[in-house]
Amino acid sequence: AGKRIDLAFRINTGGVTKEAIKWSQPPVVANNPGNWFDGWNEPSIYGGGIAENILITNLVADDWLCTNARPVSDIHWWGSFLKWQGNALPPQPPVGFHFAIWTDRPVGANDPFSHPEMVLWSAVASMTDPNLRWRWVGWDIDPRDPCLPVESCFRFDYALPQAQWFFQEPGTNVYWLSIAAMYAGGPENQVGPNPFGWKTRPHLPVPPDDAVRIFEPLTPDLGLNFLSGEPIEFPAGTSWDMAFRLTSCQKYPLTNVVFTNIVVTNIPGFQVITVKWNAQVGAVYQLQEIPALGGPSPWPWMDVGLPVAWPTASITVTNPISNTNRFYRLCLPDICP
Repeated sequence: AGKRIDLAFRINTGGVTKEAIKWSQPPVVANNPGNWFDGWNEPSIYGGGIAENILITNLVADDWLCTNARPVSDIHWWGSFLKWQGNALPPQPPVGFHFAIWTDRPVGANDPFSHPEMVLWSAVASMTDPNLRWRWVGWDIDPRDPCLPVESCFRFDYALPQAQWFFQEPGTNVYWLSIAAMYAGGPENQVGPNPFGWKTRPHLPVPPDDAVRIFEPLTPDLGLNFLSGEPIEFPAGTSWDMAFRLTSCQKYPLTNVVFTNIVVTNIPGFQVITVKWNAQVGAVYQLQEIPALGGPSPWPWMDVGLPVAWPTASITVTNPISNTNRFYRLCLPDICP
């Protein structure tokens, strides 16, 4: 009597996830109060196009730095439509967007500016794909001519199907991302009076290079090489980037993680531990270690090495004999808990 009693229950949701940022350079807010952004919108049309008898002969790419093995699973970007001021898409919107990730060609003896080199990966998102979302977020002020009428700025978000996630090569790498709107009509695209433009933003020092207009190829399919283009600058010599964010998200594996093999080898002064597990297609795992289990003040689990992406399903740890860490576990990195 007098003692409060609760009932044991839990409420779950399947619709909330957490994304880990792979790379982030969102638009920059202008000095004006409110949702105004500093930058203009570079036309970026897959295959080129014709807007009111004016040729659009480029698409746009920007570089980004990849430092971990988590996959790129979501692409977020900002842009507008030339002369459009509505909070919905213009009457003649794109039918979809084309994405490509390229290798990097740094400045060299025969390269006056860094640029994309070869297409490693590509994907297409149809405007009818439920994983492609958009919303009006504010207004753009063109720093090249602040007296020009403002344009509506939209944010676009696309969750890639898991089979199309991009996994980087081991180590730290610079890649390039191109985003281009796709319109009906093939090479003679009639894009209407409001063609899509990807939003610029003031330059970030890392990576150190400008965004680039690509003149050729205009249809960047797998294996194609960059042939011609130019850096995006205003005024001349001042670099500009593009506004985008890459994130990583994965669901828990459908099956429990099971260690399938553990091998311990002692060499003078060191202990070499190799662990293997049953990896699920597309999943990314992180090995963690701890010196002791339990206790009044539990030890925090610490990451060992970089995340390991499928199809790799093993990792080797070399510890000095004096290292007290002897307990290991596998977990997913802090994405989609």
